[in-house]
Amino acid sequence: PNPWISLPEDPPYVLEDDSRAIEGFNQKARQNAVIQTDMLPEPFVGSLNAPVIVLLENPGSGGDEDLALHRQPEFQLRVRNCHLQCSVAFPHYFLDPDTTGPGARWTAQKLKPLIKLFGLRVVASGVTFLEYFPYHSKNFAHGRLRLPSQAYTFASLRRALNRDATVIITRGRKLWENAVPELARYPLAFETS
Repeated sequence: PNPWISLPEDPPYVLEDDSRAIEGFNQKARQNAVIQTDMLPEPFVGSLNAPVIVLLENPGSGGDEDLALHRQPEFQLRVRNCHLQCSVAFPHYFLDPDTTGPGARWTAQKLKPLIKLFGLRVVASGVTFLEYFPYHSKNFAHGRLRLPSQAYTFASLRRALNRDATVIITRGRKLWENAVPELARYPLAFETS
């Protein structure tokens, strides 16, 4: 079952099953690796049934601008609709023309060639970002930390492999392959430089 339907309504935005590990990690973490609990986690952005799955490490923390965006009710609704996999016009909410901020700029830049070829709506429905680690931090340093919620992410990737989705590995190939060993032999997986 999808654990993200149980995410608290108010900060700290941490699933109950993940909270102990996150608290322990944050007590020892360097400042740039601290797991942000005042921003909604983004384990995936887009439809989990999309034909293209892009594998990343974890959502970044774009400073004050990102924090301000995550406090906007409209943006929180988009993230929560994604967690619930609701039917919306722009499943990849960073491609929604009404979304601004660092995530939207980064996404538009990375997906610009696809958007040019296929159009915004097609890419927003057809490309999903899957994050190895669901919580925000300035830098990724959570490869050894395994949270219960990650099981859902890994199961989502397995479902994508079973339906012959194209998988683009942008970061953390070894981490992903350790979590989902069948990815290593998957013929429709491609790695970016």
